[in-house]
Amino acid sequence: MTIKLEKLVSASKIKSDVTIIFDINRTLILGPSDTGKSYIRDCLWYLLGGNDIPRNIPESKSYDTLFLQINYNNKIYTIKRSLKNKSLTELYQANISNIDEKNRINQDIGSFLVECSGAKDKIILRSKSENGPINGSDLRHWFLLSQPGMISKDPTYGTPTERTQRKASFYTFLTGLDDSDMVLDQSEKEKTKIRTSLDLINKRLITLKENLPDDFNQEEVNNSLIKLDRTLDELSHARNAKTQELKNIRIDLSKVITLLNENQSKLIYAEAMLSRLKLLNQKYENDLDRLNTIDSSLAIFNNLEPQACVLCGSISNKYNEQLSELDIIKQRNAIAVESKKIKLLKQGLLDSIKIEEEIVEYHTRQVKELDERLIFIRKQEEDVLSSKDDEISFDIKELALKRTEYSLLLNTNREIQKLVKEHDNFKSLIKAKSPPINRELGVEFENINILIRSILHSWGFSYIESIQLDIMECDIQIDGRDRLSYGAGLRSIFLAALAIGFLSYSIDNSHPNLGFLIIDSPLKAYGEAKNSSDVTVPVKTVKNSFYEWLSNWKGNGQLIVLENEPVNENIYAQLKPIQFTGTLGLGRYGFYPK
Repeated sequence: MTIKLEKLVSASKIKSDVTIIFDINRTLILGPSDTGKSYIRDCLWYLLGGNDIPRNIPESKSYDTLFLQINYNNKIYTIKRSLKNKSLTELYQANISNIDEKNRINQDIGSFLVECSGAKDKIILRSKSENGPINGSDLRHWFLLSQPGMISKDPTYGTPTERTQRKASFYTFLTGLDDSDMVLDQSEKEKTKIRTSLDLINKRLITLKENLPDDFNQEEVNNSLIKLDRTLDELSHARNAKTQELKNIRIDLSKVITLLNENQSKLIYAEAMLSRLKLLNQKYENDLDRLNTIDSSLAIFNNLEPQACVLCGSISNKYNEQLSELDIIKQRNAIAVESKKIKLLKQGLLDSIKIEEEIVEYHTRQVKELDERLIFIRKQEEDVLSSKDDEISFDIKELALKRTEYSLLLNTNREIQKLVKEHDNFKSLIKAKSPPINRELGVEFENINILIRSILHSWGFSYIESIQLDIMECDIQIDGRDRLSYGAGLRSIFLAALAIGFLSYSIDNSHPNLGFLIIDSPLKAYGEAKNSSDVTVPVKTVKNSFYEWLSNWKGNGQLIVLENEPVNENIYAQLKPIQFTGTLGLGRYGFYPK
């Protein structure tokens, strides 16, 4: 199950769409420079998840959308991507003319390609300290070869930052094996984190050890702390007992003061009442004395004889006329009644006075007793407050400070022990540097060397005796010589042979692969070689052999070749290339019309 490219379309709202139809086995797009061949490769790279929008050329000005129709597992899919906004990328399960929201697939293009390639569950190294799944960029790197890449003197795996990941994906595509069992190094971030933690622990340990005496003995300090705690408990118990005793005394004191205040209040009230009663009794005495005096006066007055006036000698009967004897009797009777009433009231008052005197006497006695009790309790309080128990012969503040000192020493020692363990744990996390990654191919992979050599023989390089795939460099040696040591033309041809053999071998063995290969200008540099030592086989022979071989290609995988070099008329009809003329009015000018 591999991907086959079927159709590339660039669409415009004001111009006719431009289309490239791909043959199921091989497609040659032929034409001079600046007709859009490399632009086609850039469009395919972009449609297959690349980040860079194809460069803006004058002919593409009115075109805004790219479409790529592909066949995977006999199902048709279309990738749609804007030429103006790379975030507008859509995937449909339908051909280009039938796409709509109903058949849209909500999946990232990169993950879709990985799934189609059979690499979905493959884990590869991205660096010596990180791994992850194969992604779309790995597939594009190895199966979409650019013109600059074909002649480059740089390693096939790309930049140093990509090296580990590209080598790992190359190995997986070739062998079907991944790096899931590979032991990872620690990342620089992890190492820095561990080193920082160790530095902090060491600094903290130095500080703590400075605060710990040289002669510190944990057992001795611990025993001293136990004894000190016992002493403080005893002191606390004694103090609590004294506090409780004082509390009880003050409770009694409070009760006595309350009773004393109550009795004093009642005594004052009783004395005031007694005083008022005695005043009333004195009033009754005075009233009786007055009534007795009046009664005696009336009795005397009634018995007096008329007397002559000492001045004039006349005798008056006026008083006798006003007060008859009957009147005097009535008045004396009234006085007697009033006196009797007062005597009765006085008798009741005397009973009340007696009761109040008893109350005053009782409260006077109570106040005296409570005063004596109050004096006694206050003396008790003074004695307790001023007492110094023989057992409490220590300065509690000093003991408390000593206890704090012992506790700090023990806590410091515990923290040191804890930090030492943490230090050992962090140190154990530092992994020994893993040995260099060494990927080897067994004898069973000799077939790929044979396959690449046979391809080169078909292209006219029959002098080549051996091809050796260098799995660590993702490249080949030709008769013991590194490919990169050759001139640009041979570098390009040899890389094309490697890429085709790589794809064919991967498909043959059901290893992950993209299913197609795009090669931009494999022959151009060889045809333009200026140094005769870089042309080991005549250019014409190589061109004719390459095109004849390509016309007969029905091997594994779909080949798409973009090339400048013209095709022999005898092969042209069989190869049926897509021809760009680069000339107005003569055939198809280029990818875009002029």
